[in-house]
Amino acid sequence: MNLHAITLVAAFLAGLLLGAAYFWLLFRHTRLYAAAGASRKAALVYYARFPMAAALLALIAQAGAGALLSAFIGVLVARTVVLAKVRHG
Repeated sequence: MNLHAITLVAAFLAGLLLGAAYFWLLFRHTRLYAAAGASRKAALVYYARFPMAAALLALIAQAGAGALLSAFIGVLVARTVVLAKVRHG
């Protein structure tokens, strides 16, 4: 396996972890927002999601378009998994 392939696999795994964390935090944010009196916690979760995603994607983008696309695919896979888990309990 050459360095380019390792970079793509690493970017996919990073995207997978990013997507799982991002969409889990989105689920958590929704629960907190719906709960009475939890607006401060909801705001903290809300403001944690975007900088985390932006920072990691910016870091991955420095490795090139292929790595960024690979990370994006990882995020989409994680989205599918998290949504299936949330919908089915």
